[in-house]
Amino acid sequence: MENKTVFVRGLVSGILGISVVAILVGVIAAYRAPTAVPVVPAVLAAVRAPAAMVNGSIITWHDVAVDATALKKFLSSPNAPHEAITSDEDLTARVMHRLLLSAAAEQMLAQQGIEITNDRLDAEFDALAVASGGKEKVIAEIEKNFGWSYEQYRDRVIRSMVVLEELDKKVRNTSGLRARAEGVLAEVKTGTKDFATLARENSDDSSAADGGDLGVIERGLTVPEFESAAFALKKGEVSGIVESEFGFHIIKVDDVKKNKKGEVETVRARHILFKFKPVTDSVEEYLKAARVWQFLTVGASVE
Repeated sequence: MENKTVFVRGLVSGILGISVVAILVGVIAAYRAPTAVPVVPAVLAAVRAPAAMVNGSIITWHDVAVDATALKKFLSSPNAPHEAITSDEDLTARVMHRLLLSAAAEQMLAQQGIEITNDRLDAEFDALAVASGGKEKVIAEIEKNFGWSYEQYRDRVIRSMVVLEELDKKVRNTSGLRARAEGVLAEVKTGTKDFATLARENSDDSSAADGGDLGVIERGLTVPEFESAAFALKKGEVSGIVESEFGFHIIKVDDVKKNKKGEVETVRARHILFKFKPVTDSVEEYLKAARVWQFLTVGASVE
């Protein structure tokens, strides 16, 4: 009797062992070639199987499927730009990278102790919709072009925009850039080199090749900080360091035109720009240093 019990236990253990191995092999096969069995992608998406992890934050197969399907639909719409996506592999790779960056950005935001509410996202969407014909029209366009509900678009697109906006305010490192600007400003003041030469040598703007020349500027054509500083200068004067959304500027006014009332109408100006690094660069750097596991084989269909 005892021998029979041992035999039964051994048989059960063996069957369980074989089953576990079979399941593991099946899961691995599903991840490596999900289209081999048509139902597999739908099942993996439905159970929200992990496709990748960033420092423990899970990106699910469902996340990839939703974004890939929407992107493919958008690229087939008349409103789509001419994209260089030539295959499902390219499309999936783009979706995966965006989701990895999004996960990294969310972690960076959490480290700053910032929370973003749905009320904030709704307000951001409403503001954008006003300039595009109204909320109902925009929601209809989202459904048409992406196949998404308003909530999906809000949580997957508007949220990403707001997260990057908040990160841009918090993680922007300007200390080295300001020191660089102050050093060049000191050179401007000594007069050892003319402004145009210093612009060609130091400016991060496309105008550097022209010695920083921006041409004639009317009111309302530049960001407020730049305009306020430039229109306060007299002919030949140089500003201090002016901060705008683009970076730090040193501005020189070459000419001033006034109206009959003596009000400044236009200025001819040049500048040296010390450009802020895009926040996406900071997120990319964070992602490179993160612990990333990618389980979904890029290029595998997720529909």
